[in-house]
Parts: sequence; structure tokens; C-alpha cells
Amino acid sequence: MKKALKIFLYFILSIIVLVLLLIVIAKLAENKIAHLVTDKIEEEIKAPVNVDEVSFSLLRQFPHASIKISGLYLGANDSVAKLHPEVPADTILYLGDIYLKVKTKALFDNKIEVLGVKIEDVDVKYDIFNDGTTNIDFLIPTETDTTEVVEDTVASEPINALLKQLELQNVNVHYTDDSTDTRAFIH
Repeated sequence: MKKALKIFLYFILSIIVLVLLLIVIAKLAENKIAHLVTDKIEEEIKAPVNVDEVSFSLLRQFPHASIKISGLYLGANDSVAKLHPEVPADTILYLGDIYLKVKTKALFDNKIEVLGVKIEDVDVKYDIFNDGTTNIDFLIPTETDTTEVVEDTVASEPINALLKQLELQNVNVHYTDDSTDTRAFIH
């Protein structure tokens, strides 16, 4: 009986150590992964993208997983500064804190079922210049876009996403249209 109890205790202790090890590895890797992703996005859209912090937790909203992204920033790219040097390079989008609540079980099935999204402290800036160009034109592909498309030869499963709840707090939208001399600020 003592031997069976010892084996059971070792088994439970091993599981606890494994869980703690996975939590520590996830904590150490989450910001590094976030910066790798933002670097790739910056390379693709040729504009500054920054994330201050990313945290992933299986315990914060148990039994659901939660992801918190703090300080997501998208700035104007170099083409805006070249075409309109009189306009200071500025933030196009800033999201202070993004909270995602996802179903944990769905993650194992390569699905993301987002139960809720809460975004706090949003700043959006949209400018239309006198020549009709905007500060977000670089995000929209054009017919004259000469970017080489590399075909993906690896088959992949699509990621299914379902959003059930969206909450926005403290949203500020700045709109400027120099061609019609129109300005708007929505809070």
C-alpha cells in the first residue's frame, strides 16, 4: 500500500512540476513571440508596429484561456512622410489594452473560439490629404502594386474564429480631410 501511495504522489508531483514548467516557458516566450510577429508585420506593411507586452494565461479566466495585449501601435509608413513631408509621422492606430477570452478546448482543435474581446484606450487617426491620398493607403493593395507574391506550397488548415462579445472603452477617432477642409473628433 505504501508503494502505491508513493507512486501516486510521484505521479501527482510530476504533473504539477510539468504544469509549472510549461507556465514558466510560456511566460518567458510570450513577449519574444510577440516581437517576432510584429517584426514580420513591419516588414510586410513597411510601417512601424509595436506591442509593449503580451500575456497568456490559462488561470486568469479559468476554464477559459485569456490573452492580454498591451500597447499595440501602428504608425504611418515612410511613403506618407515622403509624399507629405509637412505632416508629422504619426500614430494611425493605438490600442491600449486588448483582452481576449478564448475557449481552451478549441485551441487544441486548431480553432479559435473567441468568447469575448475587450479593447480599452483606442486612438484612430484617419487623414485625407489635398491630393486625395490618405495616411492608410499603404495598407490597401493597388493594381499597380508590384509586390511579388510567393505561392505557399504547404497545405494548411484554416483557423476558424468566432466572436461572441465585443466591448470598446475610451475610443477616440480623429478625422481630417484637407481636400474639403473637414475635421472631426469622436470620443
